[in-house]
Amino acid sequence: MFGCGWEVMSSVTKSRLHGFHDAVDTEEMFLRLLSRFRTGRIVP
Repeated sequence: MFGCGWEVMSSVTKSRLHGFHDAVDTEEMFLRLLSRFRTGRIVP
């Protein structure tokens, strides 16, 4: 699901140079979403 069949080379340098400095911690985001799903009784 999170992989792809080809190599990906990406850089966030251009976005940082143009003012996009915020970042989201992936683990924190998933834990927050899972907590929200549990509260909404979507997942056990």
